[in-house]
Amino acid sequence: MDIELLSTIASYVTDCIVALLLFIAGTIIVHCFYDDTIYISRKKAIVYAIVMTFSEVMALFFNSGIISVIMITTAGVTGVWGSKVGKGKKVRQFIRVTVAFFVCYAASYILSQMCIYCAGVENVLTTDDQLSLTIKFNFMHMLSAFFMLAVIFYLKRQYLRKGITMPFRMSDKIYVMLYCVYMFMMEIIYIRLEQYTPEFSFSGQYSKIRVFLALVSIAIAILIPILILRNKQTDYFNQLSEQHSNFLEAELAASKQFKEAQEETRAFRHDVQNNLSVVSMLMRDGKYAEAEQFINDMHEHVSSLSPKIVTGDEMLDSLIATKLAKINDENIDFTIDGVADGGIGWKAVDICTVFANAIDNAIEACQRIDDKNSRMIKLEFKKTAHQRLITLTNSAAEDIDCEKLLQNGMHMTSKADKEMHGYGVHNILRTVEKYGGMTRVTCTAGVFKLEMILEK
Repeated sequence: MDIELLSTIASYVTDCIVALLLFIAGTIIVHCFYDDTIYISRKKAIVYAIVMTFSEVMALFFNSGIISVIMITTAGVTGVWGSKVGKGKKVRQFIRVTVAFFVCYAASYILSQMCIYCAGVENVLTTDDQLSLTIKFNFMHMLSAFFMLAVIFYLKRQYLRKGITMPFRMSDKIYVMLYCVYMFMMEIIYIRLEQYTPEFSFSGQYSKIRVFLALVSIAIAILIPILILRNKQTDYFNQLSEQHSNFLEAELAASKQFKEAQEETRAFRHDVQNNLSVVSMLMRDGKYAEAEQFINDMHEHVSSLSPKIVTGDEMLDSLIATKLAKINDENIDFTIDGVADGGIGWKAVDICTVFANAIDNAIEACQRIDDKNSRMIKLEFKKTAHQRLITLTNSAAEDIDCEKLLQNGMHMTSKADKEMHGYGVHNILRTVEKYGGMTRVTCTAGVFKLEMILEK
């Protein structure tokens, strides 16, 4: 078989492989850092591979630019396929997947071209014959595939297998945009000017300096994403540490309360027989008023032994107990209405994740209210035949914009330091969804309400 035909077939095959890897890498990036409702599956990968194979056949008869549009559009459609969200959010998801695909495509293409330049292949394959161009593109596709395989392997090992997602903050997104600008500049300097503007080409001893600078640029292009991820991981594990700190604090509070209750109960048990003897003596002597007063005093003492916080879940009781001192210091009226019969039924650490964040947000919202008499937090438990409803209501400033707080479903904060806050509610949403529940947020007339609808 003719070597040129074999090279052409190899080019079509590598095109399909690279497109598939770009789709997988782009979808995983969106899932891990932008929207965890977007996911990659074997079925999606197979569908995209089939579409790309068909597109390569069409490339024999149509303009290659149309094929590129089909490649990117299909990536977006396949990426959002199966996502159970509204139409408006689906459009945003489509844009995210297509942008991630295009960024992966551009970055891998530019890195491959720079590597080709450093390896000297660009100079070897300078002829305009079709075979040389095909070999060059195949080599570039192999490098692109290598880069995307490295990205997929890293993200799958570090994030997907562990079920970890780390939504990017605005600063992280800015770093990504700057990275894209950097790669665009490298494409102009090392590809466009070198290939199409002869006066910018270096030869002789200067070419070695240019290759060295190209290698440095490649190293920077690889290190910048790694540094962004490391920075995000540090932020994520700091949040995780804070959640575990809340959990340990609640566990210690539970242990302390249990120990105090045991000591008080032993003391009461020691005195109860003497107290009953006193009541009996007063009754025998006809001192009924004194006996009644003594019984009332005993009743108050027994009431003081009862838990101050009763939600129906021991871990939640302990967690709230750790927040009571701060609630009282801020003059916040805290009430509990109803109980969770049989407990909430979650892991202790998940209870801490949800309610520690929710109560902390409620306290901070109350702190921004000047009138201390208007500060309140109310925790309600209700149930129907099929569902349970847990509602946390707190007073809030009149100027809070819930639509803005809920933008993208995660950056929910009205604090001045938005870079350090806004992910507590994202953790709440994820944890509630983990147990098959739904979350609803409303803010009207200076009252902020967080509702968690759970399966019974």
